Formats: sequence, C-alpha cells, structure tokens
Amino acid sequence: ILTTGFIGYNTKGDSMTTLGRGGSDYSASLISALINANKLYIMTDVDGIMTCDPKKVTRAVLLDEIDYTYLSEMSYYGAKIIHPKTLLPIINSKNNNNNNNNNNNNNNNNIDIYVKNTFNYNTGTLIKQTIEKKICKTIYALTSIENINLINIKGTGLNGNIGLSGRIFSLLGELGINIPFITQASSESLITFAILNTYSKLVIDNLKKCLDKELSLNLVDNIECVDNIVL
Repeated sequence: ILTTGFIGYNTKGDSMTTLGRGGSDYSASLISALINANKLYIMTDVDGIMTCDPKKVTRAVLLDEIDYTYLSEMSYYGAKIIHPKTLLPIINSKNNNNNNNNNNNNNNNNIDIYVKNTFNYNTGTLIKQTIEKKICKTIYALTSIENINLINIKGTGLNGNIGLSGRIFSLLGELGINIPFITQASSESLITFAILNTYSKLVIDNLKKCLDKELSLNLVDNIECVDNIVL
C-alpha cells in the first residue's frame, strides 16, 4: 500500500485537512490494524526511543525494547518520538480480536512496532504488547512536559462539598482544556491540577465566575496560579 500519511477529512466530512503532528504514524498504525499486519515500521530521524530527551540529557541511551503501556505513558507525558494516539488503533484491534477469539488461543494478532532511523537502519526500538521485565530496571525512562502552570483551589469549605469538583472539571471540559495532572489533598481542602500556561488567564477568570458563591461565602479561600512548572 502506497498512500499519503497525514491527509484526512474534517469532522463534517466535507473538506480535506491535515492530521497534524504524528499524523503519518497514526495512519500507518490504523492501516496495520485494519490489515492485521505482523509488523509496523516507523521511520524517523533518530535512532529510536531514548531513556530521556537527548537534547536535554547527554547521557540518554537507546531503549532496545519497550511495551505498549510504557510507551503510551511516555508519549502522554512529553516524549515526542511517537504521538500518544499512535498506538490506539493497534491496541483497540488487539482488544477486539481477543473478544472475538475468547475460545481460541490465537495470538497472531500481536503487532510489533519498530522505530528506526532512516539514516541508520541497524539501530532501533522494538515496541511489543509485553516484554520480559528486568527486575533491576525499575525506571525505564524520564520524560517531561514544559510550559505548565498549576492551578490551586484552596478552602476549608471544600471538605464534603458534594458536586464542587464536578463543576470545576465540567467547566474545564466546556472550555476544551486538557488536564495532564490532577491531585487533591486528603483533607479535601486543596484541589490542584495542571494546564498549559497559555490557558491560565482563561481558566482563572472562568473559575472565579463558576465559584463566585463559594468565594463570597469564604468556602473557597482563593484560586491561585503557580507559573513555570515542569511535569
């Protein structure tokens, strides 16, 4: 199959558009799942998947192999080599095939993914459904997401306030804001979440409107932004 990799239709289906970063990898993954391929090769300009960003850490080394789960986590939390959604068609295909073969011990639907350097083909990383875990290797890689701000919502009135968290995160959903990190103090007096710094003013302004009653009754003490955080 010879085809374009990053061209598709918009959500209305009435005009062509580009898929954006990682579009070609995603298309290759989708086609591989549809034809039940045994292998998928993703060609890049680096030797494969590294233990960390070699532009930031000079001692980064190549990972010979890694499983779907680890790679998904790495991609979501900042690894740029593969887009977080690239594996979805393959993982979904695997799950669907398993459901269709509950009474069949057929494991031929595993798709091995090879990430290789176009200019140095002899190196690369193999991505498999499962790999043999090495006990001594408790940390496989380090990733980071920059340009992040933390939003802190503080107040003793948060404790036991049913529905408040739902309102906060429903608001963020309506604004189309992605949240890569959420935590809450065990005392329920602090809710913290991370967003891209470009959305900070929009989020703060809308949270103040959403929680206007709680702020006026001192159920929420304040809403603050902590700048320049790296996850």
